[in-house]
Amino acid sequence: MNAANKAIRFISSDKIQPERAESRPLVSVVAPAYNEALIIEKNLAVLCEYMETLEDEYRWELIVVNDGSRDETGELADAFSRNRDNVRVLHHIRNFGLGQALRYGFNNCRGDYVVTMDLDLSYSPDHIGRLLTRIRETRAKIVIASPYAEGGKCQTCRG
Repeated sequence: MNAANKAIRFISSDKIQPERAESRPLVSVVAPAYNEALIIEKNLAVLCEYMETLEDEYRWELIVVNDGSRDETGELADAFSRNRDNVRVLHHIRNFGLGQALRYGFNNCRGDYVVTMDLDLSYSPDHIGRLLTRIRETRAKIVIASPYAEGGKCQTCRG
């Protein structure tokens, strides 16, 4: 096999080739969590399944920040991450609030792009792909999804 073919050949196993991995940007998904024990396992699985659909274009990591939950959120997140190299769980010993949870996550992620997601999935995970497309197209520093922007809608909002 010549060198040109080797660079674009994909192995049929689950392993990612080094040539391919380095050419794809790393996406960090930061997901703060506070008392989410009832939904965390299911929603982390949904997020990971969605991120797997982007693996042709991106490498990814999921950073869960357990923000001092008083239920089993931290333990369940730790158990979920045990066999997943790209899922990490960080813990605050007490609740510091959303801003500090995000900051902690940002300071501990490695991504070329950083996306935040609420673990209640108030935004569908497919927003991640759309945000990444938009940020790459526009070279913007920040892209924000908002139900209040033109064309936006809010199905779980109160108020």
